[in-house]
Amino acid sequence: MSTCATIARRVSPITAAILSLLSLNAAAQQASSDASPDAPANAKLDTVVVTANRKLESARNVPMAIDVISPKDLDRLQLLDAKDIAKVAAGVEMTNDDGRQNIASMRGVSFNPDSGVPVAAVGVHINDIPVSSNIAFNALYDLGQIEVLRGPQGTLRGQMAPAGAITMTTHAADLGRLGGELLFTGDNKGGRNARGAFNLPITDQFAVRFAAVHDENRLNQVRNVATGDESKGKTDSWRLSATWKLTSDLRIELMTQDLRADNHQNKQVVGDGVVTPFSLGRAPQLLTVEDRASVTDKADEYKTKAQLTTAKVTWSLTDNKSLSFVAGHQDVKLDQGFDRDAGNVLPGTIIWQQVNTNFKTNTAELVFTDDGYDFWNYTLGAFYERTKAQSNVDVSSGAFLLDIPGGTTSKALFTRQSFQLSKELTLAAGARYSELTTEQQSTASVPGYTFPPSIPAQYAKVVDKPVTWGLSLTDRFSRDLTGYVAAGHSFRPGTYQVAVLNPIDPSLLHMGPEKSDSLEVGTKGAYLDGKLNLNLAAFVQRYKGFIDHVPDTTYQYKDPFTGKTLTDNSPFNSSGDARVQGVEAQLIYRPQANWELNASTSWTKSRYTGGSAPCNDSNGDGIPDGNGPSKIPAGQQVAMCPLRGSMAEMPKFSLLGGTEYRFVVGGVQPYLGAQVHYRPGFHSDKVNFDYQSFTNVSLFAGVRSASGNWELGLFVKNALDQQRLTTTTTSNFALGVPGLGNFDSGYRTVASTTPRAFGLNARFSF
Repeated sequence: MSTCATIARRVSPITAAILSLLSLNAAAQQASSDASPDAPANAKLDTVVVTANRKLESARNVPMAIDVISPKDLDRLQLLDAKDIAKVAAGVEMTNDDGRQNIASMRGVSFNPDSGVPVAAVGVHINDIPVSSNIAFNALYDLGQIEVLRGPQGTLRGQMAPAGAITMTTHAADLGRLGGELLFTGDNKGGRNARGAFNLPITDQFAVRFAAVHDENRLNQVRNVATGDESKGKTDSWRLSATWKLTSDLRIELMTQDLRADNHQNKQVVGDGVVTPFSLGRAPQLLTVEDRASVTDKADEYKTKAQLTTAKVTWSLTDNKSLSFVAGHQDVKLDQGFDRDAGNVLPGTIIWQQVNTNFKTNTAELVFTDDGYDFWNYTLGAFYERTKAQSNVDVSSGAFLLDIPGGTTSKALFTRQSFQLSKELTLAAGARYSELTTEQQSTASVPGYTFPPSIPAQYAKVVDKPVTWGLSLTDRFSRDLTGYVAAGHSFRPGTYQVAVLNPIDPSLLHMGPEKSDSLEVGTKGAYLDGKLNLNLAAFVQRYKGFIDHVPDTTYQYKDPFTGKTLTDNSPFNSSGDARVQGVEAQLIYRPQANWELNASTSWTKSRYTGGSAPCNDSNGDGIPDGNGPSKIPAGQQVAMCPLRGSMAEMPKFSLLGGTEYRFVVGGVQPYLGAQVHYRPGFHSDKVNFDYQSFTNVSLFAGVRSASGNWELGLFVKNALDQQRLTTTTTSNFALGVPGLGNFDSGYRTVASTTPRAFGLNARFSF
C-alpha cells in the first residue's frame, strides 16, 4: 500500500468528521442566508486578504489553515517580539529559553538549530525571502502583516518546511502618503520600547520610508544570586525602504535593515543546591521557580549584528501575466559566550565558552505567473540560495579551540498548476525539484596539537535531489463557504554531528534525510450575515526519519594511544519514524460593530512510532534518566533508548481567546479588552517531567481619538501572576572536575513564565 493511501486510510475518521461538519456548515450557511439581515452592514467582518499563494486573495479561498496577524493586532496586543506570535496562534510556540537557540514549533514538531539540519521544520520568511531565525526572532516593528501558514510549505516560496512557515511583510514605501507614526510602550518590569516610521513621497513615482525601534527589557526576569545582576537586553534596529514605479507595469520595492541586539541573560535554576559527592566551596541554597534565580559567576552574553536587504521587481506583462524577481542578502554575526558551569559547582571559577559565528546568505527567485485562462492557470519559478558559514569555539581562553566551517547551496525549479473544473471546484497541483548541497566539517585543537577533521569525507559534502509536491481540491459551496482537501510531500536533508573528536561509530553521528507525507481536510465559512467566521481543519502527517536533537549524553570510546576505555559527553542527534494528527479551529465573531470576540484552539498528537536515540540510562530500563552514571551495554559506545512519546515538548491542547469592546464618549473612543492563553499541564516524555497548566491573562484599556490618529492605553500581562516552568532539563547539571570526578550541582536549568507586568502604551500618527 502506498504512503498516501496509508495516510488516507488512517485519517478517515477525522475526514469523515470534517465532511459531516461541512454538511452541517452548509446547512447553517443556507439558514443564515435565508434570514433577514437585521444587523447593520458595518457589523460585518472585514475580508482577510493573504499572500500564502504568492498573490493577493481572500484567506477563505486558500486551501490551508492560516493565522493572520495585522498591524492593528500587533499594537493592540503589545506584540513587541517575534516570540509573542505564540500568544495569538494556537499550537505555535517560538522560544529562546537559554538566550542562544531560537526554536519554532508548530503542529507538534520542533526544530533545534543545534541538530545541524540546514532546513528548519518551521520556516520563516521576510518579504518572501527565507531568513535566519537570528534575524526573525527579534523586535517586531513597522510590519504590514504576519501570516502563520500551517502544514508543508515550499512548492511556491523559498525553502521546504514540513510543519509550516511564518511570513512577515514589512511596510513598503507608499507613493501616495506623507506622514508617519510614533509608538511607545513601557512597563514596571524594566520594559521600554520606542518605535516609529516616516513615509515620504518624493515624486508620484518614487517614495522612501524610514522606520526604527529601540527596545530594552529584562529578558527572562532572572536575578543572579551570586552577583546580584539581573538579566537585561537591548535591541536597536532601523529599516529603510524605497518604492520606484518606473512605469504603470513595472515596480521595484527595496528594503534594507540593520539590527543590533545585546543580551546579558542569567540561566534560571531550581533545586536544593546540594553538591554531590561533596561541596567544593558553595553552600546549598534552595531555589524554586518563584525565586527566578541564577547561580553562575557570570551572566551569559549574546550579541547579534544582522543586516538584511530584500528587493522585489514586479513586471505586469499583460493584465493576466506577470514576472517577478525577488532577491535577498543576509549577513549575520553572532558573538555568544556563557559560563559552562551553570550550577556553580566551582564557585569563583568561570569556565567560559565563546562561540563566534558569521554567515552570509544570498537568495534569488524568479517567478512567472499566468492567470489569463478560465480553465487552466499556472506559475513557473526558479530558486537559488547560497549560505557560507564559519563558527569558532573557544573554551577556557584557548584551552580548547574548535573550527567549524560549512555552507549550503539550494537550487530548485518549481511549478503550480491550477484547474477550474467548474465554477465551484478548483484543482491545484504544485511540484518542486531541488538540488541541495550540504557542507560540514569541524577541526579541534589544543595548545601544541591539532586533531584531524572529525567528519569523514563521504559526509563532509552531501548532495540530495528530492522532489516535493502539494495537491489540493477546493470546493466553494457558496460565496461564504469553502471546503478543501490538501495533500503534500516534504523533505529535509540529513546531517552529521560536528565536534565529536573521540573515536565513535559514524552511524551514531550521521542522520540520513527526513521525509514526510501529509493530508489535511478543512472548511472555512462566514455566517450570521458575515458577522461570524469559522475555520476548521483536521490533518495527519507521517514522518520517516524525523531528525531531532539529543542533549549531552555519556558515551565510551577506546583511547587510540593507551587502549583504555574512557568516557565523555556529547550532544547527539536521533532519527525515528513518527506520526502527527490533529484538529485546529478558529472563530471570529462581531456581534456588534463595536464589539469583537475571537477564539482559536489546537489539538495535536505527535508520537514516535519507531527508532531509537542515544540516552543517559542509569538503570538500563530503556527510559532516559539522570539518576546516576549511564549504563552502557557491552559492545556499545552509548546507551540507546527507544524513541517514544511526543516529538516536541508541547501539550497536545492549547486554547486562545480574546475580545475588545469600544464605545464613543464626547468625540473619543474608549475601549476595553482581554486576551487569554491556556496551556494545559502535560507529561513530557523527552525530559520525564510533569508540567503544570498555565493560564496567561492579559488585560488592556484605553482611549483613541475619533479620527484614529492618537491612542493612549494601559495594560497588564500575566494578570494572574502564575509562575510556571515551561522547559527543564532531564536531570541536575553535572560538571566533570579533572582528578576529582563528576559532580552533581543540585540544580537543574529551567525556563519559566515571566511575572505579572503593568504598563502603558501611546501612539501618535501624523
